[in-house]
Amino acid sequence: PDPEQTIEVSTEARKSSTVKIPIANSKSTPTQFQVILSDDDLFGEKTFVAAPNTTTDYVLVVSPLKEMKRASSVYFYSDDGEFWYSLIIESYEPQANTLAPLTSALGKFASAFIELENPLTKAVTFRTENDNPTAFHIVAKRLIQLAPHEKKRVEIRYIPTTVGTKECASI
Repeated sequence: PDPEQTIEVSTEARKSSTVKIPIANSKSTPTQFQVILSDDDLFGEKTFVAAPNTTTDYVLVVSPLKEMKRASSVYFYSDDGEFWYSLIIESYEPQANTLAPLTSALGKFASAFIELENPLTKAVTFRTENDNPTAFHIVAKRLIQLAPHEKKRVEIRYIPTTVGTKECASI
């Protein structure tokens, strides 16, 4: 069948957006639904009870990890039938995080740490990129794998190449 409704969600990558989906129960008894979420970056209760003769909001959290636009869906199943909602999800590029300035003497280095996080229930891989490898070094492999719900600190080292010059990098 066609979806009950198409819901558009727009958020910054790696930021969550909460969507409330109204579920009506016109019966005089509570109805329990099994909920199927079509993608790993959708979060919500796997079972949901709609109170009798009311409309209750099902709370869905959309948390895309990267910039993209795609269609997803949420399915509700009960003994009385099934229905679904279509989601159009658009996540845009996140703002850059700026580290505090690092200073170091020539021949030495200064370090800063960033934390990578995997909020998903499956492993993910991050690929590192550095547009100034002469002055900045990522102390990690080019591909960094994180297990489900794992967090990892990654060291960034600044190794000055000149005296009195501001050096920058996008990492």
